Amino acid sequence: MMAANAHRAGNLAEAERFFRMALQAVPTHAPALAMLGIVLAQQGRAAEGVSFLAQAVKHAPDYGNWFNYGLVLRAAGHADKAVQAFAKASKLHRAEPQAAWEAGVTLRGLDRLADAALAFDVVCQRDPGSPTPWIEAGRTHLAAGQAGPGLDRLREALRRFESDDDVCRAVCLALESVTFRRHDPAFQAALGRWAAMPDDKPVWFGGSLLGLLTLDPALMPVLAAARDGGGFADAAVTDGTLQPLFACQPLRNLMASDVLADPDFEILMLAVRRTLTRYVAGGQALAADAHAFLLGLALLADAGEFVLPEDDAVAGPAFALAESLAADIDTGMATERFAERLAVIGCHRPLVKLPVATRLAALALTTPDPLLARLLDVAVVDPLRERQLRGQVIQITAIEDEVSLAVAGQYDENPYPRWFNPPAVTPTRSDEWLRAAFPHAAFSPHALTPQRILVAGCGSGWQAFCTARLYPDAEILAVDLSLTNLAHALRAQEKFGFANVTFRRADIMRLGELGGSFDVIQSNGVLHHMGDPLAGWTALDSVLKPGGLMRIGLYSEVARRTLRVIEDFAKEHGFGGDAAGLRGFRAAALALPEDHPVRLVVRSKEFYSLSSLRDLAFHVNEHRFTIPGLAAALAQLDLTFIGFQLHHQLSASLYRNRYPDDPAQTDLGHWAAFEEDNPHTFAGCYDFWCAKPER
Repeated sequence: MMAANAHRAGNLAEAERFFRMALQAVPTHAPALAMLGIVLAQQGRAAEGVSFLAQAVKHAPDYGNWFNYGLVLRAAGHADKAVQAFAKASKLHRAEPQAAWEAGVTLRGLDRLADAALAFDVVCQRDPGSPTPWIEAGRTHLAAGQAGPGLDRLREALRRFESDDDVCRAVCLALESVTFRRHDPAFQAALGRWAAMPDDKPVWFGGSLLGLLTLDPALMPVLAAARDGGGFADAAVTDGTLQPLFACQPLRNLMASDVLADPDFEILMLAVRRTLTRYVAGGQALAADAHAFLLGLALLADAGEFVLPEDDAVAGPAFALAESLAADIDTGMATERFAERLAVIGCHRPLVKLPVATRLAALALTTPDPLLARLLDVAVVDPLRERQLRGQVIQITAIEDEVSLAVAGQYDENPYPRWFNPPAVTPTRSDEWLRAAFPHAAFSPHALTPQRILVAGCGSGWQAFCTARLYPDAEILAVDLSLTNLAHALRAQEKFGFANVTFRRADIMRLGELGGSFDVIQSNGVLHHMGDPLAGWTALDSVLKPGGLMRIGLYSEVARRTLRVIEDFAKEHGFGGDAAGLRGFRAAALALPEDHPVRLVVRSKEFYSLSSLRDLAFHVNEHRFTIPGLAAALAQLDLTFIGFQLHHQLSASLYRNRYPDDPAQTDLGHWAAFEEDNPHTFAGCYDFWCAKPER
């Protein structure tokens, strides 16, 4: 009784003492043997605990002892034996799902994905009323290359829990690696529903939904008609030709929240924009679905920063509508037809640049049309507020370096990244996250629970807010060169919170002048745009506390080889990084044969907005790195490599199978060889953590 009470109270050392006393009296007492093994594991001494659980199952081979034996074996690093223990527990209690679940988790950690999927299938049979087993079974079957069973499990999750938004979101996330070969209404509906949820989505999300929409039998005729160059007569608005497009809720949801990163859909949007512009400019009102589609089209134009080419045939009528806006507002014409005329204008030019922009902003608060309210918020209210906030940005260092000024100029013209929904990072304790991500690393206490964090080169605030989610108790300083980026961040802070972040304008090279130091520094996608990246990295190191952590992101020379072809093509044809040059480059790329290497960029999401395209392939200053170069820089700065933060677990699995002698995955020589054979591993950048030695 005393041992159990001490354990319940969390006094593990006292519980250990009492259990040992009990075993001195009765050495074969199975409950005491099992509990002593568990208590030792809870104190980080799982290797000691294994022997006591082994004795417990010998004397009392019941479900509980085998289950706990599996947990302690896994904690001690004996995953294969843990699987066997969970299997024995599962057979002893065929109605209980937990042992099968733990077997699946352990098998997945061993990269035995097919076996893990079967274990999760057992959990589905035993606990069909919980969504998690269906999702994990589906996800694991897919990872094992078993698309049929994987998609079946995910469909079942959607069917059983159709009203649960969290299930819908989790199922959609599980579809990341799926390329659909035929239309699937269930997944199209789920992805479309997720598109309407007010959270951020991964980069691949829109492409997955567009892939399904391309296969939708209802949309295929209109896609083909636009692709064949015929366009649509005005009668198509009312005769049913375009109704399947107008009525497609998943597509409308995507248009209201993201770009459409697909060349065929771009052709379709151009054709429909032309038709709807003529129709509305001609004084005709739209039915409900067409009305909603048109406002979505205006949101899409704003999201892409008017990346589509102008259409001279309808631009005049569209701009003529702007002349009557003031009169419409004066007479209180905030009607559907007013919204449609405004949306037509918004399909062709930024609404915030209209003379009546401030009056339009006021309408956002009073209109009963939710789509019009969103369009006005995104295209008018937010940009106007950002103009005000530019004057409130506090600058804390001088910015005099020629490259720094050029980079600031680019992002003042094209803020990056443009984002509208808050980060979807799940709040968790930072120490738990780091230990889980890098289980073989040793961290100083202040790095695990940092008090001060620097986000060096925060852009428009996205990374700073992700950091604030992960470290809610830390004081975060986020600096950037661009006033426009910082104004976007401040406006987002007003909307979404994150009070623990302070935004300031500063040059990384001058941060040492401020005094003070930081427990953690994050600088992703920044140093490679400096005149001297190593000097910038050295400046960051100078304000990092001993024992502190840095997360750095640098472009990979190997991963960006294909961009060399794109950059050379742009230079050869005289396309610059201004709006006209970017649109000209896009037109030229779209006109190339499908097998031309430059044509690859057409399939990237960055191709469909001006800021993203400029950041991708038209940056004013860029350096690229190799893994041997990273190793040399880390050695020069006396920093310890902690590990890459991989965004696709398949890469980690492939590396682990290829180099079992490097369980920590920190051998940069191995990584260099791995990247040469898998050149897209670091397609975004080398995203990695490193630590400063304790002094």
